[in-house]
Amino acid sequence: MVRDHTPMTADLIAPHAPLHKGERMYTSSLNGAAYPPGIPVARVESFHTSAGASQETVTVRPIANLNQLAYVDVVLWEPAA
Repeated sequence: MVRDHTPMTADLIAPHAPLHKGERMYTSSLNGAAYPPGIPVARVESFHTSAGASQETVTVRPIANLNQLAYVDVVLWEPAA
């Protein structure tokens, strides 16, 4: 597995969510999500909750090396109604 060296942030994670460094993050299984559920996309690099914050601050690294893409598959998917 080759990794891009550019960190990213993950949003909308509840404060004090049970996270672990190195843990994989997957696409959401929420209804109406933009992508099918369960696709691994990143690994947790660091996380913390600031006092009074409404969400966890999470830094992740993509699993795929986004700078080395040669081909892309398009997933045609519609969430269950």
